[in-house]
Formats: sequence, C-alpha cells, structure tokens
Amino acid sequence: MVSMPSFSALTLSDNLQEPTAPQPLPDYYEVAKLLDDRVRQGVKQYLVRWKGFTSEADTWEPVAHLSRTSALRDLVQQYEAKRMEQRQRTHRA
Repeated sequence: MVSMPSFSALTLSDNLQEPTAPQPLPDYYEVAKLLDDRVRQGVKQYLVRWKGFTSEADTWEPVAHLSRTSALRDLVQQYEAKRMEQRQRTHRA
C-alpha cells in the first residue's frame, strides 16, 4: 500500500480582505492648471495638469477639448494672456 502525503486545507486568514470592485472613473476630470502649449499637425495643444493628479498624469490636450465650457475657455484665455506678458517681458530685455 502506498502512503499518500497529507495536505492541510487552505483557509483564508482573518486579515485578508475580499477583493473589491474597481472604482468607476469619473465622467470628467477637472483641469488644475495649463502648463505649456505647442502646435502638432496644425492643432494647438495645451499641457494639462489634472486636479488631484501628479505630473505623471499630465497630458497634451487639443484646444477643442478645453473649450467645452466657459470655465475652460476662461482658463485658456488666462493662460494665453500670461504667456503674452511673458513674451513681451522677454523681448524688452
């Protein structure tokens, strides 16, 4: 007769948690700040810092994505005004 090794049943420890369902993504993300701008293939883009995210999540977004609400249009206008001031100061120096 062949002796079979004995196996103990595996049990979940009290400190292990049940896996949780992934959290749904929000329908929209809030822009924290516009960091830079560029033109790619004739399309103006802005480097966006998203509210609640780090620089690792920054993305280049076409201007069309940032003109969907008056608040976003205002943010773009403020950014452009600031860039214009910076360029004027650079040319004066």
